[in-house]
Amino acid sequence: MLEKLAGIIVILGLILSVVGEFINSNQIRTYGMLLLLATVTVAGIRYIRFHLHNPAVEFEGVCIEYKRLSTHCVLSIRTGWSDVYYGQASLKTGDGIKVGDKIKVKVRGRYILEVSH
Repeated sequence: MLEKLAGIIVILGLILSVVGEFINSNQIRTYGMLLLLATVTVAGIRYIRFHLHNPAVEFEGVCIEYKRLSTHCVLSIRTGWSDVYYGQASLKTGDGIKVGDKIKVKVRGRYILEVSH
């Protein structure tokens, strides 16, 4: 939901900037630029905060669940007797994984960055 709102704000900022330039109105163009600048600032802060609070971790395990959805795939990986990691990967990253495969993954938060068999 937040990504859709950010996308709408970016498009609105671009439209205001272009319209302000065409009708030669500095005030409208400035409002558009401020919307874009504020959106980029908030997105940058969220990106940096995510990377500071979620370091990348590597571990091995056995895939116990694999769901392929339209935009990503969801994996459950058993890393020990009682430890189960649940995360999502892009379709390209999760391609070729089957339930029961022993895999080595690199994760950041709940996102799987790399998978090797």
